[in-house]
Amino acid sequence: MEYRMKVTPKTEVEIIKGDRVEVGGGGRILVDVGGAVEKPGVGELEVGARIRDALVAVGGLSAEADREWVEKNLNQAGEVWDGMKIYIPEVEEGEIQGVSSRIEGDKINLNTAGQKELEELPGIGPAMAGRIIEYREANSGFRNVEEVKLVSGIGDKLFEKMKDMITI
Repeated sequence: MEYRMKVTPKTEVEIIKGDRVEVGGGGRILVDVGGAVEKPGVGELEVGARIRDALVAVGGLSAEADREWVEKNLNQAGEVWDGMKIYIPEVEEGEIQGVSSRIEGDKINLNTAGQKELEELPGIGPAMAGRIIEYREANSGFRNVEEVKLVSGIGDKLFEKMKDMITI
């Protein structure tokens, strides 16, 4: 059995990651979808399924879902993996999270922070914050804080300055 870690977002969507196990011959995986969806719960999908497939499996977005937030922040073409958690906010939740996804003194979540929050980190300006967000969206989020070093321009020195201020 081969184990692969898939580097895969969240800005305000809860995507809580677990290790993904590749199963030869097209196995099945379990994905937990919650929040503003028609039938929240754990769904069984084929290996290689996409976030869009997971949303379809739970009946789609509910009337309360923050569709604008989903459009801006959720890569529905992103691949899901075994143990993945996807959370879709309601309109009111998205508005509250848009103001700030962290309380002063808390760590900045690399998977949920917006541009301005990321710019609060030492050594992170607008361009670097944009690259962090691009990486997060392209890879369906960060699996651990050290993965931020894979973002162009973030090396060991910069990571050392920010590591105590970030989380996933």
